[in-house]
Amino acid sequence: IKLLQNQARLFHKQKNYPEVIQSIEHMLVQGDTTDYYQLMIGVSYLQVDSVDHALHHLEALEKRGEKSEHLFHYLGLAYRDNDQPEKAATYLELAIQEAVSPKMHLYLADLAQLKEEQGDHKKAIELYQQAYAEKEEAEYLFRLARNTDIYYKDKKIAIRYYQQYLATEDRKFRNYATERITHLKELVHFGG
Repeated sequence: IKLLQNQARLFHKQKNYPEVIQSIEHMLVQGDTTDYYQLMIGVSYLQVDSVDHALHHLEALEKRGEKSEHLFHYLGLAYRDNDQPEKAATYLELAIQEAVSPKMHLYLADLAQLKEEQGDHKKAIELYQQAYAEKEEAEYLFRLARNTDIYYKDKKIAIRYYQQYLATEDRKFRNYATERITHLKELVHFGG
């Protein structure tokens, strides 16, 4: 079992999730159901888009009384990927409540993305602002720009966020942000 545990940790560091799954499945057959490896296999299944298997392992951990920000975060992501947005929101909110780590911004951003996908742009804006306050990631500025662009009639707010995004080194959404600023400035100029 010790060899399989070492293999699983090594493969996990290498992000070789199919091998992580294989190693841990062998451990489970031999009777090792350690919470650490249950979480690792759940996360690995999530990474290879096997949501049902991920939920099986993650839910088993929760039923055994495990309550951690990481478990709640991955349960939230698994439920989101399984088209269960209400459960996803519940678990992402639990992750935020439990968070005592530098990953808080990720939990806030994942919940914001879920709210954005549900069309709750007001809540998404609030959550992206909190995520940005936790860690100044350029993508959060872009997401703020897009959501304020959709939610507010006053397009100057979105323009400011797009400009803040363009002031970063990030290139991922640069073309879109530049084009959107041009369009929004025309709207503002012509009173639209």
